[in-house]
Amino acid sequence: MLTINALVSLLKRGLEETLTHFPPLAGRLLTDADGFVHIACNDAGVHFVHANAGDLAIRDVLAPSEDVPDSVKLFFAFDGAVSYDGHFRPIAAVQVTELADGVFVGCTVNHAVTDGTSFWNFFNTWAEVCRAGAGGGSRRISRPPNFSRNYVKDSAAVLEFEEGGPKVSFDARAPIRERIFHFSREAVRELKARANGRTLVIPIAEIIGKQSNDELKIKKGDNKGKMVIASALDALLRETAAAAAAAADGVSLEISSFQALSAQLWRSVTRARKLHQGKETTFRMAVNCRHRVEPRMDPYYFGNAIQSIRTATTAGELLSRDLGWCAGLLRRNVAAHDDATIRRGVEAWEAEPRVFPLGNPDGASITMGSSPRFPMYDNDFGWGRPVAVRSGRANKFDGKISAFPGREGGGSVDLEVCLAPETMAALETDTEFMQKSLAASGTRRLGVRGATRNCLGGDGRLFVRTVRVAMEGESEGVYHEKQRLQFCLLHALNNLLQDKDSFTRADLDGIANQLHLIDPNQVNWNPLSRVFKPHHNTLTGNYDVNVLICALEGKGKKVVWHDRRNRASSIDLDQPEETFLGIMLNVPVRRFGGLWRSRHWVALRKIAGFWHNLDSDLGTPKHFASVEEVKEFLDDVASQGGEILLRSYCIFQLMDFMKKVKRNSSNSFIGFILILVTAMSIVILTVSVTKLPDTTLERGNFGFPRALKYGKWLKEEEKLGRLGSMMVAMLPVDLAFTIFVPSEKAFESELQLRASTSLMEHEANNTSAILSRVLSFSAVPQHLPSTMVPFGGEILLDSISGLRLFASRRADSVLVVNGVSAEHVDIKKGEAIVHIMNGVIMDAEFEQAFEPEEED
Repeated sequence: MLTINALVSLLKRGLEETLTHFPPLAGRLLTDADGFVHIACNDAGVHFVHANAGDLAIRDVLAPSEDVPDSVKLFFAFDGAVSYDGHFRPIAAVQVTELADGVFVGCTVNHAVTDGTSFWNFFNTWAEVCRAGAGGGSRRISRPPNFSRNYVKDSAAVLEFEEGGPKVSFDARAPIRERIFHFSREAVRELKARANGRTLVIPIAEIIGKQSNDELKIKKGDNKGKMVIASALDALLRETAAAAAAAADGVSLEISSFQALSAQLWRSVTRARKLHQGKETTFRMAVNCRHRVEPRMDPYYFGNAIQSIRTATTAGELLSRDLGWCAGLLRRNVAAHDDATIRRGVEAWEAEPRVFPLGNPDGASITMGSSPRFPMYDNDFGWGRPVAVRSGRANKFDGKISAFPGREGGGSVDLEVCLAPETMAALETDTEFMQKSLAASGTRRLGVRGATRNCLGGDGRLFVRTVRVAMEGESEGVYHEKQRLQFCLLHALNNLLQDKDSFTRADLDGIANQLHLIDPNQVNWNPLSRVFKPHHNTLTGNYDVNVLICALEGKGKKVVWHDRRNRASSIDLDQPEETFLGIMLNVPVRRFGGLWRSRHWVALRKIAGFWHNLDSDLGTPKHFASVEEVKEFLDDVASQGGEILLRSYCIFQLMDFMKKVKRNSSNSFIGFILILVTAMSIVILTVSVTKLPDTTLERGNFGFPRALKYGKWLKEEEKLGRLGSMMVAMLPVDLAFTIFVPSEKAFESELQLRASTSLMEHEANNTSAILSRVLSFSAVPQHLPSTMVPFGGEILLDSISGLRLFASRRADSVLVVNGVSAEHVDIKKGEAIVHIMNGVIMDAEFEQAFEPEEED
């Protein structure tokens, strides 16, 4: 937990240490006698401000469905400064602002020194250092910046400025409106499919948008107007068919998701501006040159390695053509921006040096900045991921767009759109644009304990976070992970070692899989072991003691099992913290009204001379008043069947201990499975989880085997489909679960999984594994009828795999989970509730295995 003073102190120490890895940011710009500008790494420092704005609350900043308030700009130092000011002002500045119910951390950097790629590496490194515990000196970092200047030659150009330096090239006082529009993964994918001509269906919204917003409106009795519209629609049909034919012939015309989204925005804004058909309109976007030059630059090259690509056409041409044609223009220019083009651009600038102009002087241009590829949600200062992104002033003018990744990931995008008031008003009535986007929600329902705290970063980027603030009587300065499903061993290990990054689920899964391979008893496993593995339950997340021991062995620790015949008073709790790390408990628990019995891992550790109970089921760590209280607690645990393990820093006799535990653990696991199956009356689960119906079973009308559920044919499962029915059958529906099942169309389009092929014997194992994985991502151990999901807001859910699900309802009452909309809701299956979704809910790693994609 952190007090505000402790939080500010942590950020300061972390920033100081991070600057040792990024010395240019602590320097100043310097112009020598010949007019050349360079960075003097003189350790002059950065600007740090701790401010208070107690009259503002989070809701005042993140108001849903409204323009971004001007108050956001108050949270950044050096507002309105230009890059040239780096001669006499710090190159970077941080402002920590307290609100009535939160904290914002604003970070401003000089764009002449760094681009977005370098900035986010700096910002995420700062978070990494803070999370590891700042103040430990100059330590190794995971992504060290590369300061080599071997990629480009030293510039001989000298920029001539008027006295006092360059001026802003646009009218910063001109009125603009700024809004955040959210595009879900589903919406972005649909745009990409349309742009690549993967369907011959002409989008009716595009036609309506043309008729209601274009100059080519059909008036009563206007046969000429009707002919023009018919011609435009005919062109749409021809071009869509041509794109489909090209794809069928193997011609590579692939348009990326971001290019398709950019094309949609360009068309919609141009339509909202009501430009004359012959007016030229331009779309500028910045591209990263690091991977485009030969030889390639280091991905973490520090500095500016970007160039602007200009694409132009007339307003009439842009609006009379379809989305694919517009996206194709952007695609061709991006693809053509290779090493030779980049070097020609550098040479042209060297021959005629000039300051890059910003603004929209002719009222017909769009400038796209930032990137949805930037890792804006990868930073964690020790109190969790960001839940929102905003920016400060950041060179905003009519037509300036900034692209951020959507918080839910998976390819979702947030567009920060700045437009003239009249243009924004017209855009908000554009059917084609608004049906694909949602005004970004403000505050999310986070479902976490403690006060909400907010942190900012990045070139005016605003991050809203949740952190615990220490209250009177609580344990301050103690790291404490709270329970998520049954990942208690993961939480207990990280709590014991007081480091969020000590272990991840992937680490423990890897250990469990290794034990799986070397286990001498694997020939005796039953079929249920495909999910309930000897060392790891893949659905709920349980791990056994063998995983614990191997994990700590890798950290150089020793585990000693306490003999329960001896009272806890025999444990020397006064040993030095340097040699006696802490205590791990394994206690019996009951869940779901006693139907589910399992074991729970709990960590106890002495920190700063005091013992703490770091049980992940507790809202906050419990401070023990004395050693005697600890011993009484341990005696009580032992009397109820709990096991006590002690940890220290030295390693010896570990392998013999592991062999002994492994034999006992194997027998205990078999007993646990038998109890579980008997108590929950789900013997059929063994069949449905591990093997799909055999192809020799009675077949349905189409020659496919019928799915089993409690021994009955599923004749009423038209909505669920065959694959969905099998997926639901994998869970005990006599318990309170909510399952988000993909539709048959979603299975086929996103996972390439068809009932007609996947039920065959040679495909059954693969299908079972895929369905189990999808189930673990999309099943929630609680009841959630659609009526419990709020309009406009979001609720946070944890799936049985630990994947976070954000559920909300649109204005039209449609349920949306992680950007995937529902097709049917509230289907009852026993005690379970099933929602049929138009997509597959999965994490980025699983998604990439099915649809790898590279975007510019």
